[in-house]
Amino acid sequence: MYTVMTPLPGTRLYSELAEQIVVTDLDYYTLTNAVLPTYLPEELFYQRYAALLQEGHQHARI
Repeated sequence: MYTVMTPLPGTRLYSELAEQIVVTDLDYYTLTNAVLPTYLPEELFYQRYAALLQEGHQHARI
């Protein structure tokens, strides 16, 4: 399982990064959405994240 770093409200990380947060709707604080700016363009970020998740599932053991 791969997650996107998400500074959750009430945490020290949230306080430290509050000025950088670009998404304030808590419905997006799912650990799979970027609420901070990404280095990659948003569309490319999610394409690569989806590919990473897919690759991880292919190698998962049951």
